[in-house]
Amino acid sequence: MDLKPFTHHVSHASAREFEQNLDSLVSSVDKRMTVKLEEENLIGHNPLSVMYDNHENHGNLMVNIFFFNDYALLANIFPWVISSYTARGFSRNYFPEVLDQWKKAAAQHLSSEASEEILPVYEWMEEALPVIEEGIESGTLVIKDINEAMQQSQVGEVKHFSDLLLRGKHNEAHQFVKQRISSSDDLRTVYDALIRPAMYEVGRLWENNTITVAHEHLATSIIMRIITYFYMDYVSSEVTKGKAVVTAAANEYHEIGARIIADFLEMDGWDVTYLGANMPAEELLLMLGEEHPDILCISVTMAFNFTKVIRLIEMIRERSSLRHIKIMAGGHAFTYSGGMAEKIGADAVALSAGACLSIAESWWNEAAHV
Repeated sequence: MDLKPFTHHVSHASAREFEQNLDSLVSSVDKRMTVKLEEENLIGHNPLSVMYDNHENHGNLMVNIFFFNDYALLANIFPWVISSYTARGFSRNYFPEVLDQWKKAAAQHLSSEASEEILPVYEWMEEALPVIEEGIESGTLVIKDINEAMQQSQVGEVKHFSDLLLRGKHNEAHQFVKQRISSSDDLRTVYDALIRPAMYEVGRLWENNTITVAHEHLATSIIMRIITYFYMDYVSSEVTKGKAVVTAAANEYHEIGARIIADFLEMDGWDVTYLGANMPAEELLLMLGEEHPDILCISVTMAFNFTKVIRLIEMIRERSSLRHIKIMAGGHAFTYSGGMAEKIGADAVALSAGACLSIAESWWNEAAHV
């Protein structure tokens, strides 16, 4: 399935205007679509809150698209959104309708200059819809899954482990991980080859409407319990390197990846402060001022959080007392972006736990020779 290439330029002024009026835009689309639902059921059995969340997430994503004119990011995420929401019961008629409502909202709430720059992006999405829907129907729309990165034997293990998580089999899941650690004697390998892809598999099943949000939360809670258990036995308390702070971005509620990175760094001799999910920028800045870390690792799972991370990095760079901190970003969101790794402003972007450790090691070695 090939989408028509799209190149366009939205000025910084228009992107800023879109962002500043985002609440009004989302509210307008919410109201218009709620009225449309009185005429036709466009969202299946989903509650209105699911549709409203989609509108808010869409608005935040488009802020990133417009500020950075990253249409490769849009082309990668748009099919995923259509596939996911269609699988969860949204009508095919929902998507052209909601795009039309975003166009009307932009015309109503934005200046003519900003509207003229932004509307072509929505027109491209409207043109792309039939191609994406045909890809879904024909099976040529391929969403990356765990099979692409693993041998068949690993796929079987991951699917078995995922099944234990989704059925709430905490003890069996715990023993399964314990056996893998005993056979390989390497916690990092087990985390990277079993736990991380298992969570991707759980996410894929949710996207396909095979499991519910409750199942996803159950799997996440069991994973966190398992990670906490093995942390006590395998993560060394001996500090041989510098200080690291690890966190997920503001408005980012996926924290397992960040937690695994924190454990990996600690096993590698770093003094780690782990701050968890949805860390407000101002609070993080205060913590950085107190901790004086050598490196900061920021996890980004959802692409609509890119601008929050970029602004956080800008705030850190603006403070002379924090400019020495090396900043590393990473997470699943970067797999969708065509160029965000270069635009985000971090010193490095790591797309795997191994890459994160290698980059941190190189920074520490550089600092040791200064």
